[in-house]
Amino acid sequence: MRTFSLGFSLFWRLLAFVFILGLCLQLVLVFLSALNIEVIPDQLATSALYIKMKSSLAYVVIAIILALVRAAFKINLIYALWGKRLSLSSLQWQTALIMQVALLFVLALANVLVATLFSTTFWVNYKLLGGFSLLSGHLIVAYMLLRSARQSVA
Repeated sequence: MRTFSLGFSLFWRLLAFVFILGLCLQLVLVFLSALNIEVIPDQLATSALYIKMKSSLAYVVIAIILALVRAAFKINLIYALWGKRLSLSSLQWQTALIMQVALLFVLALANVLVATLFSTTFWVNYKLLGGFSLLSGHLIVAYMLLRSARQSVA
């Protein structure tokens, strides 16, 4: 039971981390827009396809940031933020990082597929319910992998 509560604790913290990074990306875009620096042309910003793909772009950017910081600087950003609060081994933190990057790519791919292959109405329903289903599945897989990583350390 303790492993499940640790997995759930890490899960919501990772979600918070993704949302914080997404908010930071949005704030950068707003700041650049306020300086009259056009990052995204107005025609594109108001198109339905861009609106559908924006979350996929954010997921991929965040996943790349997590992976590049780990590869280039040997810093696990997830551990850097919450390593002192959760008592996990380095193998478990590495597993959590890999799973988070994989989840972000899966969410981006699923969004692209739903946005391009289905109607806008279906896409809206997917954004309301589908993401939660994928995240719930991620929680179950995270529990199993963190538990196996914990047992291999012990």
